[in-house]
Amino acid sequence: MRLNDAARDLIGRGADATLATLNPDGSPQVTLVWVALQSTPDGDELVTGHLAERKKVRNVRRDPRVAI
Repeated sequence: MRLNDAARDLIGRGADATLATLNPDGSPQVTLVWVALQSTPDGDELVTGHLAERKKVRNVRRDPRVAI
């Protein structure tokens, strides 16, 4: 997905994001994550968050529905 210039500028300045996942009981689990831009050889851009193996990662593996 190609981001617009305003989003690229915001993320490029080292913005943090909030990642919301679902706990097994359906309640939200909200975490601050670091995001950056990465260009791939075919020109796609990816927003990435560096996540340690914690509750949020287990939640995403179990249920990939998330909000950022």
